Amino acid sequence: MENFEHVKKEGNLPEEFEQGEIFKYQEFIKQTYIESFSEKNFSVHESIDLVAGKTDSSILFIGSTISALKPLYMNNEIPPNGVVINQPCIRTHNLKNIYSEQSNKGNTFFNLMGGMSEADRFSDIYKLSLQYFIESLNINRDRLFIRATSEDKDILENLKSEKDHPELELDGRQPDYYRWRYGIKGVSGRGIALAIRNAVNQKESMTLGNIIIMESDDHPKTVQWGYGVESIISGIYNKDRAIEGSLISQVVPYEIGLKSKFADALAAVIEMYNSGLKPNNRGAASYLKAYLRGMSYLINKLNIEKNTLKEYVSEYCKLRNINDAGFIYDEIVNGINDHDDSVNKMVQALKEKYLSETKKITNSKKAVNKLSNKYRIHPEEVVIIIDNLFAKKD
Repeated sequence: MENFEHVKKEGNLPEEFEQGEIFKYQEFIKQTYIESFSEKNFSVHESIDLVAGKTDSSILFIGSTISALKPLYMNNEIPPNGVVINQPCIRTHNLKNIYSEQSNKGNTFFNLMGGMSEADRFSDIYKLSLQYFIESLNINRDRLFIRATSEDKDILENLKSEKDHPELELDGRQPDYYRWRYGIKGVSGRGIALAIRNAVNQKESMTLGNIIIMESDDHPKTVQWGYGVESIISGIYNKDRAIEGSLISQVVPYEIGLKSKFADALAAVIEMYNSGLKPNNRGAASYLKAYLRGMSYLINKLNIEKNTLKEYVSEYCKLRNINDAGFIYDEIVNGINDHDDSVNKMVQALKEKYLSETKKITNSKKAVNKLSNKYRIHPEEVVIIIDNLFAKKD
């Protein structure tokens, strides 16, 4: 810890990664980001709650910096010198694989640093971003590269105007990789991705974030950008996945496989409870219910004891300065118990059926959905439970 404080005074992150220092890495990165841009007269916007509410009616959760800054864009109130923000975010894409062995591609809960300014400052934002990564975070310029498309000739001119600009990767992805939608009629975006090469395996890389030009007939052109804190940490320290730079990995040490899926779900559940959600079948709260259900499955699958779970919740809440750790843990346990009761009831009902009839259920989507609705268990878990019962009977 003293070593970290010493390095912090020097203006750099430690050379070697320490899993127990992720919180400090994150705070250092977020702080130096705001400092580096505010010194250039950018206004600082306070972060907003994870649940979108009235801020952005097109989504349920704040999933990007643009969602938090959208009112400024819609009302043409972007400060003349631009605005920056550190914003906690949630994207629920990992739900679709929570019952599978397939690895998550990103984090459900994560932190984005970003901002918004006039479109003619694209080149300035690009240069300031490179300056931040190279000077504030001490990333070797040779590790950085830019993903862009040859279709955006104006953007390419801006990139090439930077002396000793990082390597350009042109058209390396599908065309839609360089395009964005914002849930606003007539508004679209086109831009670039900044990425960092893995110093251990040059074939691997981590996307740090994007710089995008927003275009519309009803609003002035705007440049918008965002960088993932967890991705920055993982990229700097040559990690394979963004969750390795996530705060939950300081509490639940990263392990490839189901343990990392559990950790991701746990962070999401805690953050959703902290935002005031209670699980139900509507809106944002329905995702809390779904994650809680999936996490219950993973806890049983991994044989995680309640005392261990309590320690995870307590430590994470302590790091995040969340005061309701006891309440959140009790709510999680109540959700797990409810889920387990539903599973036990379904299993008992299935055991009363003949083996052949039980096996037929998994071949009928209608039958699976009927059980899912009756016992409030996800269809994928219904199939897993039945397959396990059938395997035991064999």
